[in-house]
Amino acid sequence: MATEVRMPQLGLTMEEGTIGKWIKQEGDIVQKGDVLVEITTDKLSSEIESETDGTLLKIVANEGEDIPVKGLIAYIGQEGEQVDGSADTSDKKKEENEIVEETKVAQESEKSSTVTVGGRIKASPLAKKTAANLGVELKGITGSGINGRIIQKDVFEASERQKNVPAEVEKAKTVTQVATNADQVIPLSNMRKVIGKRMSQSKQTAPHVTITTEVNVDKTVDLRNKLNAKNTDVRFSYTDILVKMVSAALRSYPIINSSITEDSLIIHDRVNIGVAVALEDGLIVPVVRDADRKGLKVITRETKDLISKARENNLSPDEMNGATFTISNLGGYDIDGFTPVINLPESCILGVGRIVKKPFVNENDEIVPASMMVLSLSFDHRVVDGATAAEFLKKLKGYLEDPDNMYV
Repeated sequence: MATEVRMPQLGLTMEEGTIGKWIKQEGDIVQKGDVLVEITTDKLSSEIESETDGTLLKIVANEGEDIPVKGLIAYIGQEGEQVDGSADTSDKKKEENEIVEETKVAQESEKSSTVTVGGRIKASPLAKKTAANLGVELKGITGSGINGRIIQKDVFEASERQKNVPAEVEKAKTVTQVATNADQVIPLSNMRKVIGKRMSQSKQTAPHVTITTEVNVDKTVDLRNKLNAKNTDVRFSYTDILVKMVSAALRSYPIINSSITEDSLIIHDRVNIGVAVALEDGLIVPVVRDADRKGLKVITRETKDLISKARENNLSPDEMNGATFTISNLGGYDIDGFTPVINLPESCILGVGRIVKKPFVNENDEIVPASMMVLSLSFDHRVVDGATAAEFLKKLKGYLEDPDNMYV
């Protein structure tokens, strides 16, 4: 019996994947471990390996198609084996069957121009997706499906009609659009959709409280300069140093290193620091695992490797999941301070501003120039109390003001 190949779930937040490129073609012999297909998600590109030996009998999902997690994408079986199409329960197959049925009914019945009920456009899911891909407005299309429902065929026909609009009319239309409306309508990428969904969920479900403090980081600046002067094989960044200091401080305040679920609180034993990385079209958070048990040089190398992979879209699912605390550093963008949004289910996130020289009153009441940095800690008030959050931030501030405090 043929084996179904389905879209894997490569991360907790993954809802669908896009078929990138089929490495194997129908009729190819495949062995367990052979790469079948490349897929892309909102966060990464991955090669999907065969989990069985056999022949690639049928490719169900074509390149460029978005397939939900667990959706059917192919069959593998014995050479010459017939695939029973009726066993295909994927959304795609359902849509195909739906189109066939609707087309038959449409041919036998009189077309109806009723396409809306209560203002809602009646269209099959595949028709909606096709319309989105082709940039065709469903409004105004007369459906040929059951009770005037718009099906994919109607969208294709509407798209063709749009292409046949006389050039002069189209040109005039374009000129009018440029003159009256210069807005660009850009479909949201999967990554942007997930970011929007998760940020909205975080702000709606977690009662955010953000506390800030300003830190004299003269000694941390000196430390970084000394380390970079002594070590020519690696260059330490302030983010690397913060990962080390934060992980050390989290050991003193385990509740800060926690996550919340619907009915439980998880105080993590491991300290895994997520580092927010801005990409051209989104944001991603690779994870430095067990940061509290690693030296600064190891952290620096890992962080640079993760950031490089993130920007090349080569992070593995393991490298993106499992963070227990996140750092978001916007200092490199000349931002003084900000209020970061908690990366659920984590309970806290640290925002880091730029280092800037300012007048500072020292212990002798003298005004001296000092390198100052603003830290912002957003915490989930369901989990963390204000006093505890303040103590943690004070601890971290102490490390930044004098790194030797980490060893006391």
